[in-house]
Amino acid sequence: MECEKCQGDMWDNTTNKRNPKGPDYKCKNKGCNHAVWLPKGTLPPKQPEKKERNNGAEIGAIALTKSMLEGQYFLKDNFYRFWFMMVYHRKSLERIRSELDPFYGPVFEDLCIQYTRQHLEYERAGRWWKRGNEIDIIGMGKGKPPLIGECKWSRNKIDVDVYNHLLSKKKPFTDKEVKYCLFSRKGFTKRLRSIAAREDVLLVDLKDICKG
Repeated sequence: MECEKCQGDMWDNTTNKRNPKGPDYKCKNKGCNHAVWLPKGTLPPKQPEKKERNNGAEIGAIALTKSMLEGQYFLKDNFYRFWFMMVYHRKSLERIRSELDPFYGPVFEDLCIQYTRQHLEYERAGRWWKRGNEIDIIGMGKGKPPLIGECKWSRNKIDVDVYNHLLSKKKPFTDKEVKYCLFSRKGFTKRLRSIAAREDVLLVDLKDICKG
């Protein structure tokens, strides 16, 4: 959590607070010493401990080469993501409803990555980013061309413009054959389906993922 006063890091005391009257968050900067007490009943309930620390933060992107490996931190557990995005900031129910789609976007991407591994049979699949460039899904597998995928959690069907945008992301694979895949919540327009059939582009919607 970021300190509102000095923008520095804060100590998180919500899970191991020894003094009940102590702050829930406290700035690590001794010169600032800013503290935050959360209203009663707003703390997320504790989850049972697991042998593997897989509920906190994840780091890393799929690497095409060793020089391309970069890292980003993000909350992996969707329960905590929802709590910090919505509950902690005391957002109104109306605002929460309006921001559900941005919240579900990364969740949908995770489902698409799982689908790529399990059903498209790519041994390695994940997000990729480098110097401001980002690809939702890259799949790597033996004997297969690399897969580049775009995920859209939208209320509208995907059209050709999204496919053209995906084509522009081929730069890391300039010397390789590439397989393209589009993942959509609501499906695809007839025009895009026609192009996909002609150019052998994989189209996967939410119904396909749920059939699994």
